Amino acid sequence: MSWRVSVISGTTKVYLDDGDIYRLTGINGIGMVPLERIVESGPMQHGDSDVGYRLRARVINLAIIAKGGTDSDWFQCRDALLRLFRPADSALKLRIADIDMVRQIDCHFAGAMEMTPEVGIAPRWQRLGIQLRAPDPTFYDPEGESVMFVLGVGTEAMEVPLEVPWMVGVSAISASAVCVNPGSWLAYPTITITGPIDDPILTNETIGEKLDFSGTSIAAGVDYVIDCRYGRKTVIRSSDGANRVGDLTEDSNLATFRIDSDPDAPGGINVLSLTGAGANANTRVVVQYNARY
Repeated sequence: MSWRVSVISGTTKVYLDDGDIYRLTGINGIGMVPLERIVESGPMQHGDSDVGYRLRARVINLAIIAKGGTDSDWFQCRDALLRLFRPADSALKLRIADIDMVRQIDCHFAGAMEMTPEVGIAPRWQRLGIQLRAPDPTFYDPEGESVMFVLGVGTEAMEVPLEVPWMVGVSAISASAVCVNPGSWLAYPTITITGPIDDPILTNETIGEKLDFSGTSIAAGVDYVIDCRYGRKTVIRSSDGANRVGDLTEDSNLATFRIDSDPDAPGGINVLSLTGAGANANTRVVVQYNARY
């Protein structure tokens, strides 16, 4: 197997297949994402009606042998693993990589870890099994993607070199750019709008969803950070940390705004448009996301 499998906890990164201290002998639970169908039925209905699906949390099992050597070596190895795999609120990052790709998933330690020393001549190895649980069952590319709307506003209209060229004149904005999701699952972005800008509206034209701040003025140097990820769905103003989700119009799509994947967005191509007023050369809009699989 040409994969390199590692676990990252904070700033600590440990390879589980280095062949010196650890050897990964098995891993399962990394195939197709687990899901369940959502159904409903009426009192006189035969069978039921399928109304959709949802992804379930993923359970990953690791089989490892760890080098022991002397009794002291064995306890040091055991302590190191217990520091890495321990009950904690912060997530572990399980990373699988080869020459051409990197896939990562956020997990929590979820099972017992027995380390019974092997009987035999030193250096001794011990077998252990570790169970991880990933609340979000999709893998992602940790490298991430980023698209920036750079606004060159002047007294005359000018062309700004983006993936999709657009024109801007005086302080009115009508821009578009392309976000490409190379993954096989939708990606929820984090968007930073830096003022000055009035009435900004960001629309994913490919899926017909928008983030509409009509009636809102974002002052020069102030960031609005819109986090569309599950468990967040927030709008935070950087200058004071205030929650500004109420600045979105009622028909905005904060809950579902995303960078979609193929085939819902053919080729993974999402065309985003931006409109607004009162901007200048310091105005910025940045869309950041991780391709998910």
